[in-house]
Amino acid sequence: MNAKRARQVISETSGRWFTVDFTKRTNGELRTINGRIDAKKYVKGNYYNFEPRNYNLYPVYVASLDDYRLIPLEGVKSIRANKRVYK
Repeated sequence: MNAKRARQVISETSGRWFTVDFTKRTNGELRTINGRIDAKKYVKGNYYNFEPRNYNLYPVYVASLDDYRLIPLEGVKSIRANKRVYK
């Protein structure tokens, strides 16, 4: 899946839960995250000191960690959302 398609699929979730499988940039490890976008819990102002989109990253709230993580869009392998699997 290319980065543009991954960004489109994640954006279409519109705040609903989804699962994404991706390769981490730092060590190449395969990671699975269950999260959602548009979560604003505990966020005041800008959460990051940079614009994630400029670095091909997508911010996601991860419930199991109760925190926010950045998904590298070029490393996305699959996304499960809206009762479908996108590869």
